Amino acid sequence: MRLRKCPKCSSYSLKHVCCGSTTVSPHPAKYHPARAAYLRLAKKPGHSQKA
Repeated sequence: MRLRKCPKCSSYSLKHVCCGSTTVSPHPAKYHPARAAYLRLAKKPGHSQKA
């Protein structure tokens, strides 16, 4: 679960509703180191993705 921010009181919570309004994700994930490493490995020549 991610912390969410209340647009009315600016507090952080795990709840989806605070102060009668829907909370928002203040910093949506755009980069994840593990995902970047996976993509980097997938692009290497000779690397096969076996399950």
